[in-house]
Amino acid sequence: MFSRSNRANEAAFFRAIFEKYSERMFSFIFSRIRKRDDVLHVLQGTFIHLWKYRKKLKSDHAQGMVFKACRQEIFRYYKEKGLPCVSIDDEAVLLIDETEEELEFKMEKERMLEELYATLNLVPEKRKAIFIKNKLEGITEKAIAEELHMSKSAVENQISKVMHFLKRKLQ
Repeated sequence: MFSRSNRANEAAFFRAIFEKYSERMFSFIFSRIRKRDDVLHVLQGTFIHLWKYRKKLKSDHAQGMVFKACRQEIFRYYKEKGLPCVSIDDEAVLLIDETEEELEFKMEKERMLEELYATLNLVPEKRKAIFIKNKLEGITEKAIAEELHMSKSAVENQISKVMHFLKRKLQ
């Protein structure tokens, strides 16, 4: 798949590695860090690390080396941030010490979100779609109005009706 017959091919080989693995690397790092800016920082560090060691990067074991570099950079990130972590089988693991209050808060938040979505399912489909586009997807009333061939005030009215309905049902 990848070949490195001479120095002239190193950049092309590295580009092929980038194109093949960058999305999977982002997802892998994101699953362990969750903050997009930090994920991008760690991903960039991983590619710098891979570039430094590109002569050792061989096509027959590129995937293993790529994800080992990801784990090393994640571990380095935890260390820089002062987050407690351990390495188990080359896997950086963040040690989370959640208090009982934090767990109760998370459980209550999940319960409230479930209740919100269940209540939102009682709203007529078109009205619900407008509300979701605006409040959850961040689309402006004007853009929604244009998309659905409605006036902006009609869209605002639909959103307002959903808000009042949710307030009334969830109190």
